[in-house]
Amino acid sequence: LAKNTTEFITPSNKTKESLRMFGADSYINIVPTGIDFSLFKKENLDQEKINSIKKELNINEDDFVFLILGRLAKEKSMDVSIRGVAEFKKKYPDLKIKLVIVGMGPAYESLQKLVKDCGLEDVTVFTGAKPASEVPLYYNLADIYTSASLTETQGLTFMEAMAAGAFVLARFDDNLTGTIEDNETGFFFTDEQSFIKKAYQVYTMTKEEKERIEKNA
Repeated sequence: LAKNTTEFITPSNKTKESLRMFGADSYINIVPTGIDFSLFKKENLDQEKINSIKKELNINEDDFVFLILGRLAKEKSMDVSIRGVAEFKKKYPDLKIKLVIVGMGPAYESLQKLVKDCGLEDVTVFTGAKPASEVPLYYNLADIYTSASLTETQGLTFMEAMAAGAFVLARFDDNLTGTIEDNETGFFFTDEQSFIKKAYQVYTMTKEEKERIEKNA
C-alpha cells in the first residue's frame, strides 16, 4: 500500500512513526481528528440528567469519583488503573471514593473479577455500554478520568474528559505529548505510587488550583 501512495494522513506523530517503522516512505501529514468540544461542556448539558445518573449509580456529593471509559479490552490496560484506584483506597481508607467503569468488551468479566479481588466491589459500578450522546454526561460525573492505555493513536477520550472539566490522570505515552502537560492541563503517572500521589494531589487541590488546570485544559 505504501509503495502505491504519494501521501498518508495520520492523526498523531505516534501513528506517523509506526508507519515509518512499517516501511512507509511516502510523505506523511499529521491531521488530528476533530472534536466538537461544546458537546462536553457542563453548561451545555442537562444537569437534571447528570443528577439522575448520580442517583442511579449511588454517587453522593462528597464522593471522589474515578472514571474509566471505553472499550473493555486487554489492550486498553484498564487493569492498571483499577489497581491504582485500589492502592489509593488502601492508603486513604477514610476517603469516600467511587469507581465508575463505562463500556463493554471482551475484558468485562476479567475486570469484574479484578475489582472483586482488589476489594473494590462496594465502591465500583459497571454501567455497560452507553450511546455516544450520553457519554458527555458520564465525563461530568468524574473528578478524575483515568486511563493507562498505551495503544491510543491520538487520545481523543483524554481531550473529551478535559473538555468536560474532569481531571485527566494518564499513564505517560508519546502520543499524549502536546495533549497533556503534566501539572498544567492534566497529570501523568508511571506506576501505582505515582498514581496515588497524583490522585491525592487532585483531591487536595484548592478551588483556585482546580480552576487553573481546567482553564489550561
